[in-house]
Amino acid sequence: MEYQWYADGTPVPGATSATFDLLDHYQCLPEVSHQVYCEVRNGAGAFRTRTATITLVVDGLPFHAEEAAGDASSGQVTVSFDRHLLPASAADPFSYVLQDEAGRRLDILEAVVQPDARHVRLQLAADVHLQPGQLYRLRMEDGTILSLCPEPLPPTVLSFRPMALAGCGSVVLKTTLPLLDFGSVWKYHPNSNDTAFAASGDWVMPAFDDAAWPSGQGLFGVERNPGPYLGLFGPFRTLIPPPGGGSGPLSTFFRTHFQWHDSHGRPDGFLNFTNAVDDGIVVYLNGEEIFSFNVPASPRPLPWDAVSLPAGSSPLGEGVPVVTNLLVHNLREGDNLLTVALHQQGITSGDDVFGMKLTGLVDTGDPFVSIQPTNQSVSTEGVANLLAEAPPGLAASFQWFENDRVLPEATSPLLRITNYCGQLWVWGSRTYFCRITTPLCSFDTRTALVHFFHDDIPPRFLLVRSSRNGTNILADFDRPMDRSGAEEVFSYELEEEDGHLSQPLSASLDPAGSRITLSLTSQLLAGATYRLRVPEFQIRDRCGNAMGGQSVVFVAWTATVALRVERVTASQGRLRWDDSSMVPEGAPTPEGPWTALPAVTSGQSVTLGPASRFFRLRRLPE
Repeated sequence: MEYQWYADGTPVPGATSATFDLLDHYQCLPEVSHQVYCEVRNGAGAFRTRTATITLVVDGLPFHAEEAAGDASSGQVTVSFDRHLLPASAADPFSYVLQDEAGRRLDILEAVVQPDARHVRLQLAADVHLQPGQLYRLRMEDGTILSLCPEPLPPTVLSFRPMALAGCGSVVLKTTLPLLDFGSVWKYHPNSNDTAFAASGDWVMPAFDDAAWPSGQGLFGVERNPGPYLGLFGPFRTLIPPPGGGSGPLSTFFRTHFQWHDSHGRPDGFLNFTNAVDDGIVVYLNGEEIFSFNVPASPRPLPWDAVSLPAGSSPLGEGVPVVTNLLVHNLREGDNLLTVALHQQGITSGDDVFGMKLTGLVDTGDPFVSIQPTNQSVSTEGVANLLAEAPPGLAASFQWFENDRVLPEATSPLLRITNYCGQLWVWGSRTYFCRITTPLCSFDTRTALVHFFHDDIPPRFLLVRSSRNGTNILADFDRPMDRSGAEEVFSYELEEEDGHLSQPLSASLDPAGSRITLSLTSQLLAGATYRLRVPEFQIRDRCGNAMGGQSVVFVAWTATVALRVERVTASQGRLRWDDSSMVPEGAPTPEGPWTALPAVTSGQSVTLGPASRFFRLRRLPE
């Protein structure tokens, strides 16, 4: 058997097995329904399955890379993304630029998309040796990496420090600790145009008294184009005027505290910063600078009126997160002070933005896991896919936990959780981690937070047509329906052109629950127009969502059907025909190959291009 899946009439690359798992790959597209079917071939010929409708739900978040992790022993770097990738776009090693602290470019031999399609493993050249503790930067700035939607990855720079690995006795970043969020409270200096105050540098020290400073929640500042920031970072909560209006500062100072607890009592820790920055920052931990972005390398402290920043205004683009992963050496058990200096690129700057999300990874002395389960949101009928990986070269067993309880049958690296009918919505959020056991030791992955929610999108008719003899109506739903309501004849009304209403004699739902056959009291007129109504709310899908107040116009079966192509623009046209039992196909030549266009209905726009220059109609089987 050979299989090829299609979405909206276009072959899906790589979808060539008996099962096609959409997961939540299309989450960044507008909310819309897509038509999916499969063509199956064997030695006797080929046939096409029925068409399924997939309804997508918007989550509103932009596509971004989350973090990079380096493995000094294997010469590999693993990049984590927040959603599924278009594999071919992420497998080009030239889409990634890796640089060391001196700015030297390091050769990447290959980029391998991992099975969960959310991680990419970069294999470095044999002569490239990552140094533990050294800072590296991974750039992805050419826009070629796409989500499956597809949506291009905005220009992104990830910083990381690799760890040295030595099998099961080395370091694992076991647990992710949330330390700060974009809405966290900070103290801030309301008027940083204070030369003596800024030059002293005392404000970054733990002993500095900031009692007179006001408090506010992030995001801080003001933005002329807030849209790119709102989706990823949240709302602006504290106004700080920019200098361009004449009332705002060239720089603003921020102070906040977070708690750190390490069972080993060591000052070393791995911190992950995701920053909203416009235009440059210097970040200090307990009085020591730990990193900066888009500011001059010296002097320190940076003068309050330092402008003409190295990369100008928003070098990564508006709303693009500045992500930095650091192994820091001056953490304190308990209270820690984080201070930030925000600088503007010029005295006429019209916006200023600062916000920070901070997480910490706890060192437990176990193996490092480069692929960790990620946080996810799962809608009705959606699937959460959680993936864990054992250290290379070690035989391992897996055991998943849900809310710290063992899941008895979850013993593979991949855990799949389906939110059937949104039933898991009552759970709200749940936590999951995997315990990996090797011949040398046992260790846990990071804990992923999975949020389940329920949507109540009503079912709808996908296609309505008549049988050849005109005594039956065949109506396809966009999902499986509950049999009791769907087979009630009083749930349907048939309206003729003169407004006369009638009801079917019987209604029979197919075994799959997605097609109803209505037997009529009288024969339909060939080529006549009718309207099928569902006036009441007693027809429901298997999840309980009601279908009511809907109607669909269709044209009864006719022996002679004319297909008309109307050109609208150089690349757009409309197809028109009078028979709802026909679907169009397109081809580049009169001889084919012909591709079904199931999503195109009569009167709808269609692209006129090399792949669809000729059109024909094919009658659907009854």
